[in-house]
Amino acid sequence: MPKLGELYKKLVKPKTEKEKKEEEKKLHPFYVFAKQNYARARIKPGKEVTLAPGIQDALDFLGWDLTKEEFSFAIASKTRQAIFTGVFLFAFLYVLINFVFTTYSGYTYYLFYYFGPIFIIGIIYYIFYYQKLPITLAKQEATKALGYVPQILSYLIMSMKLVPNMEKAVKFASEHGKGRLAEELKQLLWEFQLGKYSSMEEALDNLAYKYSIYVPEFKKAVMSIRSSVVEKDEIKRNFILDKALEDALASIKLKMEVYARNLNQPATFLFYLGILLPLILLIIVPLGAMFGAGFLANPLFLIFLYNIAIPGTAFYMAKRIVDVRPPTNPIPEIGEDHPDLPKKGLIFFDREKKKAIGVGALIFLILIFGLVFSMYLHKGLLWFMPIEQITAGLSPTCGVLYCGFDNTLEKIAYRQATSVEELKTRLTSLRLSPDPIDKQEYLNFKLNPDNDTTPFFLILGLILTFCLIFAVSQYGRTKYRRELQEEVTKMEEEFKDSIYLIASRLAEGKPVEEAIEYTKEFMPRAKISKKVFARLLHNLKLLGMPLEVAIFDENIGALRNIPSEILLTSFKVLIDAVSLGVNVASRTLISLALQLKNAEEISNLLKMLVHDITNMMTTMAVFIAPIILGITTAMQKIIIKTIMPIVAGNLFASLSQVTSIRSLQEAGGFGAGGIEGMFGNLSTLETRISPENIPSTTLFLIVVTIYVIELLYIMVYFSVSIREGHNPVAARLEFAKRLPLAIFIFLLTIVLANIIGRTL
Repeated sequence: MPKLGELYKKLVKPKTEKEKKEEEKKLHPFYVFAKQNYARARIKPGKEVTLAPGIQDALDFLGWDLTKEEFSFAIASKTRQAIFTGVFLFAFLYVLINFVFTTYSGYTYYLFYYFGPIFIIGIIYYIFYYQKLPITLAKQEATKALGYVPQILSYLIMSMKLVPNMEKAVKFASEHGKGRLAEELKQLLWEFQLGKYSSMEEALDNLAYKYSIYVPEFKKAVMSIRSSVVEKDEIKRNFILDKALEDALASIKLKMEVYARNLNQPATFLFYLGILLPLILLIIVPLGAMFGAGFLANPLFLIFLYNIAIPGTAFYMAKRIVDVRPPTNPIPEIGEDHPDLPKKGLIFFDREKKKAIGVGALIFLILIFGLVFSMYLHKGLLWFMPIEQITAGLSPTCGVLYCGFDNTLEKIAYRQATSVEELKTRLTSLRLSPDPIDKQEYLNFKLNPDNDTTPFFLILGLILTFCLIFAVSQYGRTKYRRELQEEVTKMEEEFKDSIYLIASRLAEGKPVEEAIEYTKEFMPRAKISKKVFARLLHNLKLLGMPLEVAIFDENIGALRNIPSEILLTSFKVLIDAVSLGVNVASRTLISLALQLKNAEEISNLLKMLVHDITNMMTTMAVFIAPIILGITTAMQKIIIKTIMPIVAGNLFASLSQVTSIRSLQEAGGFGAGGIEGMFGNLSTLETRISPENIPSTTLFLIVVTIYVIELLYIMVYFSVSIREGHNPVAARLEFAKRLPLAIFIFLLTIVLANIIGRTL
């Protein structure tokens, strides 16, 4: 005979359309792919399918109802998909190089030699990633559970202390708790009511052992809570419950410390990937381009390397680290339509007097000033005056008085000319493309530091202008939302203190209205008193509203426009407790205060442990990275100027013409290739080094500047997310504040490095 409830195992709690859509969004793409792919398959895999160790436990923990056949078939499909995609991309690049961009047809060798292994490694990683995906996701969920387990256990214990009934405790925890564990408790309660489990203790056992592999603290605490039910003595029962929560908190705090310590290695890797690797490549890429690998000087390659590949990999690593961060107190979500926000598009420079300026007007002023100032720094008064007027008499002070900081063709021609006619002739010749016959002469001209026409100040001025515009726009959109977040967080902290005052008055037998009024008068300066308690008392006394309506009414409720999960949940607990009497409410609030205190301790512990890492990341992104990358950008130019004249000065060509070299190679038995066979064709080495293979300094400057901006965003995102959790408002505001300073340091470093480099 089937067990009670066996016939109802497949029944599920009916869901609304909104709940169904939200549940579909939460489904992982791989889970959906595995289900749909297996359903569409015409040829199914055999029944003798085995899974790797740990996969089935991970699937059960995630709640994925995938069979062994479905999972194995999905992995096989992903493997075929990876191989096909890799071969297609490789063939596409081969055709692109040999039949479209025929200029680079000679670099097919590099495609096979360098990119071939990268494709193979990428395919292997892709396959391995999906094979271990359930275990990876299970570990991430287990880490996230560290933030929800103390809350759920606190609610279970809070209810058990009042009424030692497991079913009521599970219902209470599922209604007031957050996260995946609270959802599973709701499902557990539904299955128990259907009769799937003979008792709530049995249902909790199944849930506890489901979490036992990844979150053993939850299993141990549930076992202790279960054992407290049979204890008749209230003092001993409370001791068992408190000990269960204490042990769970101690274990979770230890895991938080381990998580914080483990951040050192990925943070160091981000430093190597984000700063040291570009530093090395900024030196290697120009040298490789000079000695024949012309594709290294191609703008598309430089953009792909510095603006896509490196920052993309760094962001992926940062996101992987952030995804496994244990959740702490929820961040208040402030929408852009919040009524307490100022009018959209305004920035206050005196908020008390309501003096503000429009963001659009401020951006327009910055743009005009930035463009004019950049052009003035670039060409000075040459921008406004005709060349004949400036060069009249060829005064030696002209270049200092009238020309900008950038070296231009006018300046070069002016220094070399002895008359206005000769000046015009030189300007005409300099602006024409160099003849291939005179390539060596033009190369020497280009490498001369005095002939460098890179518009540094024009580019730097424009970059700083557009960074300021972006920073101002983001600052105006996020500053006041962040202020509201901090205000709500402050109210949450004050509420934790006020709970004890309310509980003490309730313990004296006072009604809840009196307890709240006493707390408001005791804390007159607190924001919670002014914005919540005052409004609540107004609704209770003047409008005669019931307690629940006075708090949660959408139009005039005390919590209207205060998006705080902590306040919302706490007041729900207060309402439930008051309905059972003031004494029960007092005890419940004391337990709630302890639960909030424990959550705050865990949150503060994580912030304290990651404080050094987040500060290091911010310092590295704002100061260290811009300085190092600025210096290396200038070094790239200096290295080219230092090495190229040596190579281009016919040194090797002269050596190859010496007859003693011929006799030396014959005596040494080098054979027909000789020394030329060892070092390549020395006579053609010079021709391989051409101006076209020299990476443009202007291009390098723009590409590296974009990379500095991307690196700053990645580091700010990483630091804010590790410190506070997912908080896009705080990350965008921090980025807007840091961007102008980081870019200014980067640009100033480049200017100083170039000035010093010209004096060497």
